[in-house]
Formats: sequence, C-alpha cells, structure tokens
Amino acid sequence: MQSITSSQPVSSPIEIKGTASLKNGQILFGKVNKVFLNQTAEVQIGHQKMVATLDIPLRTGEKYWFQVQHPIEGVSC
Repeated sequence: MQSITSSQPVSSPIEIKGTASLKNGQILFGKVNKVFLNQTAEVQIGHQKMVATLDIPLRTGEKYWFQVQHPIEGVSC
C-alpha cells in the first residue's frame, strides 16, 4: 500500500479543491498517472489529482490501493 502525504498536521483533514477531505489512515483506490524519480507519483482518486509517496515501485496507468498518512517530521512534501 502506498501513502498520500500532506504538509498539514494530522488533526486537520487535508482539503483538496474544497470537494474532498482526506483523513489520516483512510484507504483510497486510485490510478497512477505519472511516476517521478524522487519516489513519488501523481495519483488520481476520482476527479482529484494528488502526489503519493511510494514505498514500492508502481507502474503508470495501473490502479492501486493507497493509505493517507501524515508526513514524517522533517520531511518536506
């Protein structure tokens, strides 16, 4: 499972264009649009696009389950 991170604290849900709210630990199903060299990927969940931190290699165009996680202290998104 991959993680979707945000620079916002876990006590405050992530707001995405005012239409979706993600909470820490939430499980989502999405499609990988692009994979970047820095172990991140552009992921589409419904109509929303966001960046996921990769724990394992993923393939562009494939669908996966993702888990929302707050960022680790000292790591910038």
